[in-house]
Amino acid sequence: MGVDQRVACLSPDDCIVISLAVGGSVLSISTFEAGTVVLCDAEGTVFNRDYSLRATRPFLTLPVEVSAHGAGFLVRFDDGTTAAIG
Repeated sequence: MGVDQRVACLSPDDCIVISLAVGGSVLSISTFEAGTVVLCDAEGTVFNRDYSLRATRPFLTLPVEVSAHGAGFLVRFDDGTTAAIG
């Protein structure tokens, strides 16, 4: 779940297992088999399925979407470029 510049991962029984400040406004949260990706206007954050933090990557331009790419993820930006994360 994300609000403003903060995200939290909830367990199936609604316990907060991690809460984290992020480096920008939350734009989207996408869940995939390999993990969950939080896209913010300034960075992307990847959580593993066990709620641990896998990666955080700063962005220079605005992210538009994320897709699964092998064991990681591919972010597409508004200028047409892409970058791997996680």
